[in-house]
Amino acid sequence: MELIKISTTKLKVMLSADDMKKYELDPDGMVDISTRSAFWRIMRVARERCGFDAEGGRVFVKYYPERHGGCEMFVTKLGVSEHIDSGCTSGAARSRYSGNYIVYSFGSLSEVLATCRCLRESKYRGVSRLYIGDSTDRVRYYLILEKESYFASENYGHRCCDTYYHVICEHGSLLCASAVELLGKLG
Repeated sequence: MELIKISTTKLKVMLSADDMKKYELDPDGMVDISTRSAFWRIMRVARERCGFDAEGGRVFVKYYPERHGGCEMFVTKLGVSEHIDSGCTSGAARSRYSGNYIVYSFGSLSEVLATCRCLRESKYRGVSRLYIGDSTDRVRYYLILEKESYFASENYGHRCCDTYYHVICEHGSLLCASAVELLGKLG
């Protein structure tokens, strides 16, 4: 792996085919690499080797596969803005960085369907993915959106902390990639 720190906010990462195998990265399945644990392992190496620290913030990644199985990535740290946000299950407010996506947790599929129907009727056109995951004692549904929505809270959805996005993408199971468009018709 070769790392070039362009600036305090920009990094170029060059991975060989062997590096790709080492980090268990599939060159054909790199839709949103910033959500993968392998990417964050690479970022920890970058912090140790060249002082580029992407932890605790949002990143934008441009990924370019190479013919021989390697790749080049250009990583840009995005601005961090503080705001008050509530956790998934607790009502206690805390200061957190602002993420790219909003995650809502639901206890039943009917609540998700009702939310998706309302969003569809309001002409929502952003990202909307539905994941399923196990909580401590029950199944939970997680709706990922680009914008906050009062429809979610009206349908018993609870906003999760911004960092929960990475947990859901890593450990949850994707049920629907276009939830508002597809499930909104069923609600």
